Amino acid sequence: MKRSEVIEALANNEHITIGQLAKQIGKPSTYLYDINRGKIKCVSDKLADAILAHYPQYNKAWLLTGEGEMLRASAPPPAQYIAGDNNGIQAQANSGSVTNAPPSLINELKEMRQLLAQQLSNQAQTIKDQQATITEQLQAIRQAQAQVSALLQVLTNKPIG
Repeated sequence: MKRSEVIEALANNEHITIGQLAKQIGKPSTYLYDINRGKIKCVSDKLADAILAHYPQYNKAWLLTGEGEMLRASAPPPAQYIAGDNNGIQAQANSGSVTNAPPSLINELKEMRQLLAQQLSNQAQTIKDQQATITEQLQAIRQAQAQVSALLQVLTNKPIG
């Protein structure tokens, strides 16, 4: 498969449009359409990561090159479990745990959970950093407003001429 065909093949496999895929992964639809049309030669590593964050069942090597298997061999697509063919997986709704699952799937789920926890922690730190920056900028604005007010006071009280 050509590298430019990867995006369309993924969208078709998920039964969505390229525009819907772009929206789900938070990328401009024009970017994905440019890849599909061949204006951009291939899926970047960053774009592959964005896709995999929403569709972890896909093979990263396939996303990047168009070669090999579309879906990862270690974990079947989640749609198989949703459709009812759970192959022995019994989810316990309240606890969120999975029992009787293949060990490879359990390990993959643990890795995904750790990755999500790390991403959440990183985002929380980014928000804290941004909040500190905003607080500093707000203080600078307040100081500037006080200076402007003081200057206006001086100008309004000073006789002209």
